Amino acid sequence: MVGQKRRNIQRRKPVTPASFLAEVNPGDYVVHQEHGIGRFEGLVKMNLTGVEREYLLIHYAGTDKLYIRRTS
Repeated sequence: MVGQKRRNIQRRKPVTPASFLAEVNPGDYVVHQEHGIGRFEGLVKMNLTGVEREYLLIHYAGTDKLYIRRTS
C-alpha cells in the first residue's frame, strides 16, 4: 500500500486475577465491564452462609458498592 502509514496498534494483554491484584492499589480507579468506573477499595473478608471468602470491593458514586468474589 503506497502512501499509507501503518498504525502501531497495541494489543491488551488478558487480565488475570493475579495480574490485576499485583497492579492495582486501594484508591485506584478501575473499570468493570458491566458497571463502569469505580474506585478499588481493597480486599475484604465476608462470612456468607457460614463460609468466609475474600471479595474485591469497588465503590461507585454515592453509596453504591460492588463485591466481587476472589477466585484465586
